[in-house]
Amino acid sequence: MRLNQRKMGVLLTYVSEAIKILTTLIYTPLMLRLLGDNEYGLYQTVSSTVAYLSLLSLGFGSAYVRYHSRYRVKDDNDGIARLNGMFMLVFSAMSLICLIVGGVMIGNARAIFGDKLTAAEVEQSKLLMAVLIVSMAVTFPNSVFNCYVTAHEKFIFQKLLIVLQNVMNPCLTLPLLMLGYGSVAVVAVSAVLTLVVFVFNLYYCLKKLSMKFAFRGLEFGLLKEMAAF
Repeated sequence: MRLNQRKMGVLLTYVSEAIKILTTLIYTPLMLRLLGDNEYGLYQTVSSTVAYLSLLSLGFGSAYVRYHSRYRVKDDNDGIARLNGMFMLVFSAMSLICLIVGGVMIGNARAIFGDKLTAAEVEQSKLLMAVLIVSMAVTFPNSVFNCYVTAHEKFIFQKLLIVLQNVMNPCLTLPLLMLGYGSVAVVAVSAVLTLVVFVFNLYYCLKKLSMKFAFRGLEFGLLKEMAAF
């Protein structure tokens, strides 16, 4: 079964990449035409600025699978539960920091983007940033569940979610753009899909994989070792 999971995971990865290429070739030019040069440029500027907040993860997600495997080999379910609890606390803290830093960024939008934006564009940039920052904050706790799925090699579920997200994004966004909702529709659809993926990961991990959390006896000394890793 693991071999099938891996084969299907690879296949779905190729499907996801093919969808991304088609999106770049078809969806992006349509979005540019519907938004116009100015609004598209504003959207790209804001999204690239908010994307820097992803650096708060510090690469800890990649360390989870290694330490999960260490406990799993020993059949130490309590150790896995403590690891889950520690990662959830760490990533929840990152999520909170993301919201705080994001709030500061919104309050200083004029200083960040300079005087090239009109007053209306500054206000729009604040709205776009707010939606993108909340969406980014959701991705941090979602990383814990996503890493747990990876550790259990449930690649079909994981990659299928990515494929569906990549398909649904343009399918939901284009009609809203045609109705004149602009860049707000782009970030709103992305945020909703991020939340939906989080809910699916949460349900799958808790109900299907019986994921457990323990918040006592946490080995925070591991964080230093993980940071080095």
